[in-house]
Formats: sequence, C-alpha cells, structure tokens
Amino acid sequence: MFTSIKRLYFPRFMEPGSPSSHDLDVIDTVKKVTAILESEERFAEAERLYRRMISVRDIDPSMQQHPMEKPDELSSKFAAMLTHIGDYDAAIEVYEHSIRYWTSHRIWLLGCFVELDGAVKSLLALYRQCHTCVRVSDETGLVSRILPLHRALELECPSLIEGVLNSLSECQPKIDATDDKGQTALHLIAKSKKELGVYYAERILEHGADLEARDGGGRTPLFIAAYNGTTATAGFFLDRGADITAKAPLHCYWKDGIEVSLLNPTPLHAAIIRGHSKTPLRMLSRISNITDIPAAEEALVCASIRGLYDVVALLVDKGLDVNSISDIQFDLKGITVKVECALVGSICGGYRYLSNFLLERGARIESARQGGPSALWVAVEAEREDLVELLLARGADLDDFHHCGDLYPETSLQHACRKGWIDGVRRLIAKGAALNRKAHENSGRTALQAACGTGCESIVRELLQLGAKSDAPPAWNHGRTALQAACENGHEAIVLHLLHHGVDVNAHAAPVGGRTAIQAACEAGHESIFHALLLHGADINAFPSNRGGITALQAACERGHESIVDALLRGGVNINTPLAPGSGGSTVLLAACRAGHEPIVKMLLDFGADVNVPPAQEFGRTALQVACEAGHEPLATMLLQHGADVNAPPALAWGRTALQAACEQGHESLVAMLLRRGADVNAPSSPKDGLSAIDAARQHYRWYTKPKTIVKILEDAGAIE
Repeated sequence: MFTSIKRLYFPRFMEPGSPSSHDLDVIDTVKKVTAILESEERFAEAERLYRRMISVRDIDPSMQQHPMEKPDELSSKFAAMLTHIGDYDAAIEVYEHSIRYWTSHRIWLLGCFVELDGAVKSLLALYRQCHTCVRVSDETGLVSRILPLHRALELECPSLIEGVLNSLSECQPKIDATDDKGQTALHLIAKSKKELGVYYAERILEHGADLEARDGGGRTPLFIAAYNGTTATAGFFLDRGADITAKAPLHCYWKDGIEVSLLNPTPLHAAIIRGHSKTPLRMLSRISNITDIPAAEEALVCASIRGLYDVVALLVDKGLDVNSISDIQFDLKGITVKVECALVGSICGGYRYLSNFLLERGARIESARQGGPSALWVAVEAEREDLVELLLARGADLDDFHHCGDLYPETSLQHACRKGWIDGVRRLIAKGAALNRKAHENSGRTALQAACGTGCESIVRELLQLGAKSDAPPAWNHGRTALQAACENGHEAIVLHLLHHGVDVNAHAAPVGGRTAIQAACEAGHESIFHALLLHGADINAFPSNRGGITALQAACERGHESIVDALLRGGVNINTPLAPGSGGSTVLLAACRAGHEPIVKMLLDFGADVNVPPAQEFGRTALQVACEAGHEPLATMLLQHGADVNAPPALAWGRTALQAACEQGHESLVAMLLRRGADVNAPSSPKDGLSAIDAARQHYRWYTKPKTIVKILEDAGAIE
C-alpha cells in the first residue's frame, strides 16, 4: 500500500524548492490515499484518515504564511496521519525522507515517535547538535520556542528527560531558560499530574533552578501547582521553602461562577479558588500570624463559597475575624451576588454545616454593608428551605429590606413571591412574615404585586385568600399595583382573577415611570388583556405619570401595535393629547413617526391627528421633523400631503427644522424633496444649540467621508453662511 501512497505523495513535495511543492493540495492527496485504503477494504483506517484530513483542512490556511516551510510541514502532518492509522512503516519512511532537511522539523518528527526504538537517542544527538533553543512548527501550524528539557517534559518520556538532565550542559546550558510563555521547567512540572513530578522537580533544583522564578503571567511554580491541584508537587515546593505569600500580578480568577476581584493573588488564594483543600491546609500550618497572609479576608470568603470547612476553621482559629468584609462576586443562578462575608459565601455554596459553624463563631446575619445582600436574601434566592430555617432560628429579621445589585429592595416574603417559590412563601408566612408589608419606595413591590409580576397564579390565589391587599398602592418610583404588574407582564389568568376579585381597574400610575393597567397592556401589546380591561371599564384616556409617563394610545403607537391602536381610535380615545409644558414629551403621531410605523401614522391622520402640533421646548420635534431626522421619506411625504408645515420652527433648545434635521443626518433624497416642497434653506436655527441647514450638512460630513452632495444642493438652493 505504501508504494501507491508514495507515488501520489512524495514526487509532489519531497524535493524542496520545486514549484509544484507550493501548490500542493493536501486535501486532494489525502482523499486519494483514502480511496486506496477503501479499495483494499480497509474501511476503518480510511475513516480515521478522513477525519484527520478534516483537522488538516482547518490548519492548512495558516501555512500560507511560511511557504518555504510548507513541504516539510506537510510531511510532518502526513507522518502523523500514518501513525494515527497504525501504519508505522510508512510513517518511518516519511520521516526518513524528511530528516534530510530542517533540524527543527527533525526534532518535531522524532517527538512523534519518541516511544519507538532509537528516537530518544536521535533526539539527544540533535539537542547536542543545536546546543540551544530551536524554533519548531507544531501541529497547529504555529511557530513556538521549544527547549530540550521543556520538550522532554511535555512528551512525558522518562528516558528522554533523564537523557537531557544527564547531559544538560550539552543540551541546554541554562536550567532556567524560558519558553514563549515565560515558563521554566519547574512551571511545567507544577502542571503535571504525573507522580514523577516530585522526582524531576528535585533533580532540576539540584541543577540550580530558581524556585521563585516567574512565568509570563508573574506566577511562581508553587502558584501553578496550587492552582492545578498537584498536591504532591506543591507540598514538595513548600518543603523546599517556596514563598507562600508570593503575589501574582493578576486581577481575578474564574472558576465555577466565582469572580475574585483581587489584585495580586497568592498561591493560597489560587488553591482555594480551585476548591483544593490539602494544599491550603499545608500552607496555613506554616503561618503563625494571620496578618502575614495578604488579603486573608478574600481567602476566608472563597473557602466558604467552596465549602472548605477545614480551611475556614483553621483561618478562624488563627484569629481571622469571621465577619471580615471582601468584594468577591458569585454567580448565583444567573444573578451576580456580592459576597461580602464568609456566612453569605457558605449560603451561596449551600453548605448548612459550615453556615452553622460560622454562626456559632459569631457571624452576623444582617448584611455587612447597608443595602447589600444578607444571608437570608441569598438563602431565599437559592431556594434553600433548610438554610432559611437555620437563619430564622438564629434570629434573622423577616421583614427587613434587602437587595442585590440592580434589583429593588424587598423583604424575604416579597423576594420569595418574586421568585415564584411557593414552598418558601408558605414557610415564611408560617414564620410570621408580614403579608402586607409596604413596598419599598424605590421600585419595590408588595408580596402580591411581586407574585402578579412573576405570574405565579397559585401564590396569587393563596395570598388573596390569606388577606393580601389587592389594591395596595404602587411604589413612588416605577411601582406597579398588582393589576398593573400582571398586565405589564401578560399574565392573563391573574388579570382575570384580580378583576373578578374587584380590584380598581383605573388605579393611578406611580408618580415616576408609572403605568395604569391599560397603559401597561397597550405598551406590551397584550391584546386579550387590553380587551378584558375595556370590558371592566378601563379609562383609555387616563393621564400618564408626571415623569416618564405615557398615554395608552402613545404606548401602542410607539410600539407598533396596530390592532390596539385601531381599537383605541374607534373607542374614542383623545388623539391630540397636549404635550407637557417644558418637557421633551411626544404626541401619538410623533411617537408613531419616530418608530417609522407607516400604517399607524396613516390611521392617526385618517382619524384627525393634528399634523402641526408644535414641538416641546427642549429637544422637541414636530411629526415632520422627527420623520425627516429618522430618514422616513414615505412618512414625510404622507405628512406633507396632510398639510404638515415644511417650515415649522424648531424647539427653543436643541431643536431642528425638517430641513436641518435631514441635513444633519445626511438624508440626501429627503433634502431634495423638502427643497422642492418649499423648505426655507436659510431658516433660523434653534436659539440654544441650533444649527442652520448648511452648518448641519457640513457637520455631518465632518463625521462621515461621503461626497458633499448635500452641501452642494443647499448652495445651489441659495444657502448662505
């Protein structure tokens, strides 16, 4: 078989420098080799070779950067293919042809066959010949710096390692030479899980290796061993006096959801973060004063998250405050929790026994910092009933407000309702949690409001049966009543249940960012809920919130809900609600134009929407101005056909006429159309931060490299400076 392969393969590239070698199509060649295997009914080998071909196809483009190395690159890959399918005779013959040329490639190829007779001897001879590092192309097609001792350790070949160490002065004069990643031989040993690691670490240290050498990331061998969990090697380094407090210039480590926002971690932190217990215990046993450990608080909290009971106990026994504060973050079911103390860490990890130990040693139950996540909040978030019971038995306050990150402050019961954790809700109520605790003024929710927003119908029904107030007012800032919360989130069954329960369908919206029930349904586009609210007397003309409010029609127009807009218009909604004075508010027509909803704009115009409502004083726009600014030419044409004023003045501050807006955004066809419709090319600009049409066009071209056609159009139309 090999004779057939050689006829296909070798003549095309084994003579370096031949023109055809640079045009070699390795994929085509391997397909032909595969065909030979299949013709001889060696289907398993053909399949393996074909799979190997796929990996080469991904590698091949990178070889274009080194065309002179390409022939021997391919011979290396082909030898590896043949080795993969077990055809060692063919692989050796490929090697014999290739070994005539580049020394670096001979080293790489011999590494492929290091277990074959003679390969180690040949490698040692080549190492002595080179006497220094060589540049070797590896399987990925990349070029890396490899030293004899490093290569021997990577191959994990004892005879080769011994050979290099026994003739170290000839093979690699500098014992602490580093590879491209800055790693010494000790760093490689620190990563190895092999039992031989300790033996060879001792051999290398006997040759004068530096135990505190730093790799490219500033890590010592002890740090690497601690992080990778090579306990025996780490213990050996400790016995030889490695520095436990040596800091690495790093910012954080990730492992299973833990983010340590810690500058300069030590080997102790590295081992704990990875969940290794034996190495940290050995390290701590060598420390008499806890103050000698940098960032010991973070070590305690990390150990608590990992559930390393013995490590936590030893740190506390050595005098570390159990309530020490840290800034570690933990991903708890998709929510980033700032773990400020060891107790919160053990709750995050779900370790009841460790949590009980910390409480016995004086851990505070309340949040370490005002507004931070308490242990009880974390226990509810994790839905751990046993931990909730433990904390309540230790005196946790059921009705305190707690929050995490951007989430609104809430009590434990409100939190459980928001989570939809019905078992937790029942347990907390049984323990005496206040059913109608007022919502926190900053976006808070009562227990019922939280359950309605989440959509847990069973919790809603139980709360109502127990006497929860269905008409509790919303929080001042972005609050919602129970009905408003259900409408906003589209929970129709809960909406119908609340309506049947007799809630006020027209309860006022919160002063800031609020929505009435029908405004919330219109904004979210829940059509069936919208109609249910209408049947129960919802006011379609309800006033919006003072700040951040919106009418039902404005909400539907802005979001593009055509059927709801049509129903509102036929129901007699006020289509020309005036703008709030001095604000940047928007009319229904303006909202639809800004979003580019052409069918809705047409409906509004057909129902008599005022096309020339003046803009708000700050940042305001007329409908035509906003359509031109957004580049909606069909809408602009429609508005002009319905009588829009092409020269309507801009807002007092940051305003733009229709032409100025189109020029500023670079809408060339709109500029031409507006000029044909009689737009004033020299119309006055806004008194505050305004721009004339010509200035707006020039400002646009300062940002974008386009032909200055709009400037030319304006100049031809008589624009003046």
